Amino acid sequence: MAQATDALVATVDDGTRVRASWVVAADGHYSATRRLLQPVTASAPELGTWHAFRQYFRGVDDPRLWVLFERDLLPGYAWVFPLGDGRANVGFGVLRDEATGGKQLAALWRDVVARPSVRRILGEHAEPDGPHRAWPIPATWSEAALSGPARTLFVGDAAGVVDPMTGEGIAQALETGMLAARAVAYGGHPSNVAAQYRGTVRDALGADLRFAGALQRILRSPTGARAAIGAAGLTEWTRRNFARWMFEDYPRAVVMTPCRWQPGMFTRPGAYSR
Repeated sequence: MAQATDALVATVDDGTRVRASWVVAADGHYSATRRLLQPVTASAPELGTWHAFRQYFRGVDDPRLWVLFERDLLPGYAWVFPLGDGRANVGFGVLRDEATGGKQLAALWRDVVARPSVRRILGEHAEPDGPHRAWPIPATWSEAALSGPARTLFVGDAAGVVDPMTGEGIAQALETGMLAARAVAYGGHPSNVAAQYRGTVRDALGADLRFAGALQRILRSPTGARAAIGAAGLTEWTRRNFARWMFEDYPRAVVMTPCRWQPGMFTRPGAYSR
């Protein structure tokens, strides 16, 4: 990939040259675009803030959605998400540190799916429906990572725009993608386009990501996690809205940002009402 005066020029495997005035890089945690434009040869690859494992199971007895806050996974958690027809998505996510490598995480995965708390949900007849998958999750968002040299904007995992409390990033990827497209469509000098994009992401997601980061620190301890779960389970209303909040029916820091309040915000059925 090379920079021209008013464009980027990429050469693909068959020798074809593609010219674009802007590149929106949505190519994941190990962004090939970033490596091409900002090569770093002296440092080890970034392994991600979180690491997640997931496997599908069939013959699952319990059709409910479960989130399990196990002591040794905090501030991470395990999950059993129903898919219908007796199938479920089973997995866990944990923070990764320098002492935790692939072998330790693989051993932890085998332990998690064998725990009584998980097996009770899956039932006696549940069995794997395909191999497990593992992947790194970046949650180190900074405004500087949103744009690079040479007319490039980074979105989603490529920019580290991931919820630091849950490791979720699909909604953030979609939103940063739309904001990048709007900034490019608005036009202007490349530095102004990049600055506009960084500013709109900061306004749209900055408060939520900072708030989620603070909550992650609370959930690191069993005491903090127990208090948070206890508060969430006080009433039917708190349980319903905690579930909606955790699965991002509304923004993380919505209570602290009155400018985003809407009539009926806490009384609508929500995406998971059924």
